[in-house]
Amino acid sequence: MNPDKVSRLYSQLTPHELAALGFEAIQRRDYVEGEMIANALNKQSRDYWHYRARVFGLTSLALFFGGMYWKTVACTPRDGTDSMNYSHIASMDAALLEVCKQCKVSVEAIRTLGQCAGQYTLDKDLFVKPDLVDYYLGLFLPLI
Repeated sequence: MNPDKVSRLYSQLTPHELAALGFEAIQRRDYVEGEMIANALNKQSRDYWHYRARVFGLTSLALFFGGMYWKTVACTPRDGTDSMNYSHIASMDAALLEVCKQCKVSVEAIRTLGQCAGQYTLDKDLFVKPDLVDYYLGLFLPLI
């Protein structure tokens, strides 16, 4: 597709949808597409500021998630005796999945910036606790 057609397609999306696409493009290191997405909005418009705020929120979410993830992993004994920390990690993952679904952004893009791409809890469903998921949703959602 030529750039004009792509720009016209981008112009039909909301600022939050564009922010999710732009964030994912930057995490893939596709800077050309990231720039095309950012240029789909008039930089003087209110939509552009909504776009920037969402990109900042997604960045904040990724960095916060990464910090919490690695802090919890560092406090988990390697012998598997602390199932509470496994519950926190699994519940953080479940909360992140829900937030990413609501924002329509790739979980892998968030995890990539948070430096925890490819790190997953084994048998995650055994450790997820609904009250912890709600707790982490309360932490993650205000960031975006």
